[in-house]
Amino acid sequence: MSPSKIGAFFDLDGTLLPKPSLEWRFLRHLLARDEITSAAALGWLGNWAGTLLRNPRAGIDANKSYLAALREAVASDWANSLQLESLPMFSRGMGRISWHLTQRHQVFFVSGTLAPLACAITRNLPGRIEVIATELEVCGGYWTGRLAGEHISGTAKREALRSLAVRRGLRLEMSYAYGDQIADLPMLEAVGHPFAVNPAMRLRRIARARGWPVCNWTVLPRAVRDRSAQLLAMKEAR
Repeated sequence: MSPSKIGAFFDLDGTLLPKPSLEWRFLRHLLARDEITSAAALGWLGNWAGTLLRNPRAGIDANKSYLAALREAVASDWANSLQLESLPMFSRGMGRISWHLTQRHQVFFVSGTLAPLACAITRNLPGRIEVIATELEVCGGYWTGRLAGEHISGTAKREALRSLAVRRGLRLEMSYAYGDQIADLPMLEAVGHPFAVNPAMRLRRIARARGWPVCNWTVLPRAVRDRSAQLLAMKEAR
């Protein structure tokens, strides 16, 4: 079987990146650039927490309301400001990505984070990595604060993998997936080689019961980050 028919699917927050999440990092960028005010951010957080307690599904769908009326281009501004040093990756996670690319597997980030934020990460990594993440509704170049499609979490991740398998001819039974939360379980169950990475307690128990590998990944050392930056520079120079 061709290696290109094998997929490698990585969650981002908690799996490849330590806290804070990409979206919290983006929120800090917006606050620092006065794109939104602290009062607006706190008001959104309070409203979102209240909604989440009353209706978890509505909480997920509504938690992008703080982005309403912002220029879509602010995501590009944030991406352009990023440097590899500002996003310390888990070293073994980077190693797994490199291994999959070397094996000519198709590599994907499958994440509930905002799609433009996930795409920004791929700019700092060598090799071809595709993104399946949460899309925002855009009207006239501005975000509406609503989702365009599903929040990529839970069963939506599994369905995304199945859709890719049909469109790309991927063999999921031969493919790999990496996740850290119970929301990643449907994605992990969809492949033949699931890995629980720095797993939360519920996922850890399930992984151990099923005999899945449980990985404890740590932040990428500075020397390795420097080497990754060199590889990226070499890639761009070609």
